[in-house]
Amino acid sequence: MISRIISGEAYVKKTWRETMVSPVFILILLPLVLSLIHIDTPWEIHLHFFQIAILFGAYLYGPTGGGIAGAAGSFAGALMLSNPYLIVGNVILGTAVGYLARLGFRPLFAIWGAFLIQIPWLILSDSCFLGLPATFIRNLIVSLLISNTLWALAVTFTFGLLRRYDARS
Repeated sequence: MISRIISGEAYVKKTWRETMVSPVFILILLPLVLSLIHIDTPWEIHLHFFQIAILFGAYLYGPTGGGIAGAAGSFAGALMLSNPYLIVGNVILGTAVGYLARLGFRPLFAIWGAFLIQIPWLILSDSCFLGLPATFIRNLIVSLLISNTLWALAVTFTFGLLRRYDARS
């Protein structure tokens, strides 16, 4: 399909609104909805879902897309928890993933690298600004590492399926 589009066979002129639906959905609506979903485990670890949208935003639209998806994905959480630092942390995560993606890192290594960049902010904001205990921050870091890893593997698998599908058309 991509080859047909490039050759001009399937070219259809779209209006501005039609071309903006996908980016707005991926960068704003999807992260906002996914930020409201998490799974609690008996081990005090929560699996978060908004990282999927950050990865898609970063890989499709670069550092800016990752940053926008990070901001949108943490907006609801920041309001519910009265924690504006959450938005800054996820903008850091999304922007760093987008930057590492541009450098050619696969999703798993990009999100791990970006998470290493985000961790100092997470510790600083949660311990110094919010006064949260170290055990809570430790559990949060473990939760986010597990969530980041799971969703990076899921995105890698999804991109692989999309490439195979695109090669067939």
